[in-house]
Amino acid sequence: MSKSFNDGLAKGLGVGATIVGIYMMTMFSLLPLGIFSQVLDLKHYLGLKTALAAVFALITFLYYTRYVKALKLPPIVWGFGAAISLVMPGVLFFVTVDVVLKILGLE
Repeated sequence: MSKSFNDGLAKGLGVGATIVGIYMMTMFSLLPLGIFSQVLDLKHYLGLKTALAAVFALITFLYYTRYVKALKLPPIVWGFGAAISLVMPGVLFFVTVDVVLKILGLE
């Protein structure tokens, strides 16, 4: 069985590269909060928005794990992908629900 570029990359990543990767993933995931920080309303419907975002993130995570299992990807892809699939969709859905509530005039 031949080695692919991805296998060598996954084995070659050290602690420093992993920390930088986690940092970049976190900043990318939280980017929508920074973009919409001036218009986000954290006072009204906070529980509803958080609950909907958590459910959406969980559904996305479940689909992602099925996808990764089917492709048999390396563990580093599992880790970063799982973190991104939990954080990014949740944040985006939270921002989307907030903007939709503003458009509908409910906030």
